[in-house]
Amino acid sequence: MRLGIVMKLWFHVLTVGMRKVDVMTREEIRKNYRYKDNMRMLLKDIRSCGRQYYVYMVLEIILKTIAPILLMLLPVYLVGLLEHQIDLVTICEKLSIWIVGILGIYLADTWFHAQNMRIFEMLRMALYMHRFYKRRVHMDLLSLENGENTEMEMEIRQALLQGSSHGVGALLESSISLASSVLGLLLYAICIGQLQPFLLFLIMIAGGAAAFAKRRANIYEYQKMGRFWENNGKFWGMKNDSINLEKAKDIRMYHLAPWFADNFERLRKEAVNIYQDVMQKRFLADATARMATFLRDGAAYGYLLYLMINGDLDVAQFLLYLGVISGFTAWMQTIVETLTILNQESLSVSFLQAYLAQEDKDQKEGRQETVAMESKEVPEISTTSQPRENAKTRLEATNALEDNRLKECHEIRFEDVSFAYPGQPPIFEHFNITLHANEKIALVGMNGAGKTTLVKLLCGLYPLTSGHIYVNDMDIAQIPHELYVSMLSIVFQDSQIFAFDIASNVACTTSQDKQTLKSKDAAMNRLLKKMQCGDTYAIYDEERILSCLQKAGLQDKIDQLPQGIHTHLTTYLQKDGILLSGGEIQKLMLARALYKKAPILILDEPTSALDPIAESELYQKYAQLSEGKISLFISHRLSSTRFADRILFLEHGKIIEEGSHEELLKKQGAYAKMFQMQAHYYQKEAGRNEEIIPNA
Repeated sequence: MRLGIVMKLWFHVLTVGMRKVDVMTREEIRKNYRYKDNMRMLLKDIRSCGRQYYVYMVLEIILKTIAPILLMLLPVYLVGLLEHQIDLVTICEKLSIWIVGILGIYLADTWFHAQNMRIFEMLRMALYMHRFYKRRVHMDLLSLENGENTEMEMEIRQALLQGSSHGVGALLESSISLASSVLGLLLYAICIGQLQPFLLFLIMIAGGAAAFAKRRANIYEYQKMGRFWENNGKFWGMKNDSINLEKAKDIRMYHLAPWFADNFERLRKEAVNIYQDVMQKRFLADATARMATFLRDGAAYGYLLYLMINGDLDVAQFLLYLGVISGFTAWMQTIVETLTILNQESLSVSFLQAYLAQEDKDQKEGRQETVAMESKEVPEISTTSQPRENAKTRLEATNALEDNRLKECHEIRFEDVSFAYPGQPPIFEHFNITLHANEKIALVGMNGAGKTTLVKLLCGLYPLTSGHIYVNDMDIAQIPHELYVSMLSIVFQDSQIFAFDIASNVACTTSQDKQTLKSKDAAMNRLLKKMQCGDTYAIYDEERILSCLQKAGLQDKIDQLPQGIHTHLTTYLQKDGILLSGGEIQKLMLARALYKKAPILILDEPTSALDPIAESELYQKYAQLSEGKISLFISHRLSSTRFADRILFLEHGKIIEEGSHEELLKKQGAYAKMFQMQAHYYQKEAGRNEEIIPNA
């Protein structure tokens, strides 16, 4: 059950095509997504949980305003009873009713507050966290690798992961507090204005000075936090490296612990300096606010004493106005503090809204494309390059699925392709190559030649700087992403396993029956419906999984496991999970690629972690594994290329040699030179081994 829910959420997230994120600066985010925009988003999403929560918030605001007013009037009411010489029993009865009424209001306020906080937490934990991580896995891979959204993501995690004390929860809770404070302030202002308008003016000026000082400190903090989060990102990046198990051996063998310690200390000092600078400004703002409050209260209380001494106020009136002025200053102080909190928390929510805005844009574009396809109209599609005249549109690509044209691949064509990483020289410039059906291609070259980058371009993971890649004469930029990736089976050089069982890792789906995520809470069910966590995955075929594992050479390992293909990998989700060796992981990834039955098979260094026997077995099966497909094989070991129909030697982003193994050896070019160097090395190693091994 637990695996089914986890798989459902993850594979729902992974079914949508990746989009490139538009990166905005802090200042642009602050201007484009202000407090009112953030509240509009939050209130709209609260409606998804039920309109009754609007009523709950209004009632909480009213109760938060009434309760302190009644508490403030209690001593005035008591003095009035005493002045009218009411008997003690009656006074106790009336006070009891008053106190019970106040207690009832506080209890009702507590209940409505709990209901509202439950919804706020639901929005934070269920809806926004789901959308944030969904958006992240849809992000353009190049943007993700370059860390273009690091600062934004740090702010968003602060808004989502620190409970109601920060971000979404704090913004909504503080907004309720602000509304009740403003309402109370207005009521008290009317009372003070009737007594002495100048006194009201004096109190408001003092409150305004305090608010201005706090706002200045908040703006200064906002300007400094960019550097703080940049520093924080570096710190946690290094910390993750320092505790990464894959890097633990190098850290210990090369004595890197002091280097990490020095850098941690440097980053810590930078963070402390920034924090101390911000705290100094905040201290000055607090001091200014306290001084203004002192002068305000002194003037107000002095004026009330003056009126009482002159007989203009009796005791009950004095207590009333003293409570009103005290309450007024408390409301003012709450408003100033709440506005400061709102400025801070609204910025975090602004980052969240800016981040999620691209998701809404993608969904809108997707709906427009769907409508256009249904009406047989071709939508305008923004790409990195203009499609040539005979390139198929997305509409044609969708129709192609219906007649199975994309279930086979007859040709892949790179046409005038150029690509460069941000801020770096081009890797490919006007690159052209054509791959044909049933062809086994070996892509070879020195490190840094661009082999893996070329694969990522073919997979659509990187946007082209210019040019086109055509599959069956269709520009892949015009094919819906989820449709195009269904044509690709790939084993990356650094492929990763997931914390599911072996079968789910191979099939990338689950064996459990489809089930809709449901909760006993009606509001949560409405949120789940809004999140569209429906039945988005299929049931895997165990026989097919076993067949693919057998072809990949992992059958013996599976037979040794008590739970077979249902054995969990890693211990993240199951304590009895197992770990696979590097070679076993590569075999598992090959089984995953075979299970997909895609017409394009890409193997990026699939034997780098295999022993020579397993490598030889894989090469012998290569023709069978790639039958009926266009197969692209990347390897540094040129002994594997003799199984290829055509070898492409890549150097500095260009194909400098092309042909079969025998043809390229006859040319005595770069390929032959590299092959001879590797052959000489292997022969030399074999000779050494023969010297070491004694004759029988």
